Parts: sequence; C-alpha cells; structure tokens
Amino acid sequence: MQELVGGVYIYSKKERLLLLPGTNQSLKLVGRPSGHFAFRYQDGEVSRDFIVRAKAGGDILLDFAQRDLDGIAEAYGLWRRLSFFLLDGLPCWFYCNSTTLEGSWVTGLRGCWVNGSWKPRQIIQSKLERPSPQENHSYETGFTHTLAPLQAKPIAWTYACPPEPEAIAELEFSNSGTSYPLVVEPIENRLSRVPRFVRADGKAFLFHRYIESHYHRGEDFAPIPYYGYVNEACAYSMRAHYFYGIDTFFEPALRANSSGRLDLFASGHESPTLHTVTLSRILREELLFALLDISSLSEENKATYPFVHAIKESIARASQNSIDDARAGLGGIQFGHHLSFLSGLPISFADVWRAGTSIGVRWGWSF
Repeated sequence: MQELVGGVYIYSKKERLLLLPGTNQSLKLVGRPSGHFAFRYQDGEVSRDFIVRAKAGGDILLDFAQRDLDGIAEAYGLWRRLSFFLLDGLPCWFYCNSTTLEGSWVTGLRGCWVNGSWKPRQIIQSKLERPSPQENHSYETGFTHTLAPLQAKPIAWTYACPPEPEAIAELEFSNSGTSYPLVVEPIENRLSRVPRFVRADGKAFLFHRYIESHYHRGEDFAPIPYYGYVNEACAYSMRAHYFYGIDTFFEPALRANSSGRLDLFASGHESPTLHTVTLSRILREELLFALLDISSLSEENKATYPFVHAIKESIARASQNSIDDARAGLGGIQFGHHLSFLSGLPISFADVWRAGTSIGVRWGWSF
C-alpha cells in the first residue's frame, strides 16, 4: 500500500520506503541495530547506508561521522544532496511510521559544510509538525529538481558595506509580459549602496532592503528587518521575523538571463501593493545553504555590521508613535539579524534552523 504524504512524498508501508518522485531520491529502513535505525539512501547516482538515532518524543539525529559515510567531509556535493533531502525526508519517514501521529519531529544533522569549511560538530535542525497525508502542495505537483552535482564545491560568502550605507534599497523593474516583472540591469551599483553578503562567484547577493516598525505585543519596540536576494535568474524580497525567522517571500522578479523561468515561483496572495510567493524547490535549496554560510559569517563579523534605524513608513504596521520612536533613535536593528531560522515551507513541510555546536545541545526553537 502506498500513500501520498504532504502532496510531495510517496510512502510504501510494505517496503518501508519513502520516495521523492521529483528527484528519484528514496529512504528505506534496512535494519534495527542495537535499537537504532539503519537506513539506505538512494538516488540515480549514489547509494549510502547510515545509522540514525531516534527516541520517543520525536528527536532524530544523524551524525555524518560514521563509517558508511566516510569521505563526506571532502564531498560537498554529496553532503548537500543528502542534507536537503533528509532534513524533511527523515522526519517524514518517522511520521509515516508513527502510531500516534501526534507531536512533532525534530531532526538534527551533525556535521556541516559552513562557508567553505567542514564543521564536524555543527548541527542543522528541522522541525516537522504532523503533515496531513492528503495535504496537496500544488507547487510541488509533478516537479522535477536537479540534484546538487556530486563534484560540486562550496562557494564562500563575504560581507561588504559602504562607509555610509543607505537606509532603504529599491531595485527597479520593467514589464516582462509575464506574471513577474524584469529587474532593470545593472543591479551592482544599487546594491553597492547598502550592507550585503556577496557570494564569491559574484552571482548571488543577500542585501539589506529596509526596516519595518513593529512593537512586540504592543509594548516592546522590536523592528523587523527585510532582506533581498538576487541570483542569476531572479530576485525576491523576504521578511526576517524575530520569532518566526524568514517566513514571507514577496516582490518576485526575473532577470534578463532567466529565459522566462516562470517555474521559479508559485504565486500566493496578490494585491495592488503586495505580491507574496512560494519559492520553488531549487530556490529553497539555494537559500537554505546560503543562509547556513551567512549565519556563520555573521557570528564572526557581527560587531562590524551597521545598526539600522530607518523605517520604511509606507508599510509600517505600527502606530505613528512607533515611527516617531524609531526616528528618535529609541530602537533599531543590526544588519544580519534573524537569518538563522527558516519557516514557511523552506523544504516541503519542515521549519529549519541552525543549532549550536555542542553534542548536548537542547533541541528546541532557541539556541
């Protein structure tokens, strides 16, 4: 018997196998050594066996430092391919085999490539909340996704900022004749006016957009930063909330060399002032690993990042008093804040965040 899980995976109870048809990646239970779980991962090119530890309550841990995964510390492409699949493939498999179907599944992958270096004790975590077997993510229906090449090499990110950064960054757009506008080129001059992270190949940027005035529970001034992301094919903006992390994507646009890639986004809410979207799987993968690299970079350089006070008044949700408070310098936020946690379907269902480096780290929302 097979079932569709989340509109994305196919699960076979007879084989105890989870399949992602769009990539032909699968996860199959092959044993229970010493009470742990032995899995076999396969795709069209590779097959790897590994041991996973899991305990009641939904905590799952895969440590890449095990015999059958030897060499992954030198194989960025393989690690990225496995990680992106397993962050919600593993909890989804356990969900399919749960007797209660209650609670949540927190999955940790220990051992990460971070901004060009292998960190054997670094952990990425995801949290999966009971996906409905009948839930249909229409943007995934029939999708195909090219896996990370096994020979891929990590590309590091760097931080750049002008001496006097501007408070608001706006890209210009033109009509493309499609659902999404075209970015007016070149963009490099506009991005050079604000703090930004730059990928070493010069083909991707994550940059400051603006700050939104906000009060937490109507009391504590808690401004919310917005960022922009640009790669070779497209551009979009995103909100980075202090509690939810990056949870909203909007202002989608294509670049001239995108070849009309309308499959990069799936439209969400659209109004005269705001067009939200869901990112395609390929964009979610790119953003996830970019944020992992950038988050590490932020820890090393946070003291040098500018402290931004300016508020984009045109979309400020709070009262005029909060805008006046911000102008008076009563609050602001440092560039690079709230970039270590993704929510809102970064992969398929799971929220993903970067955890601490300690083996005994407490799995939870904060770290």
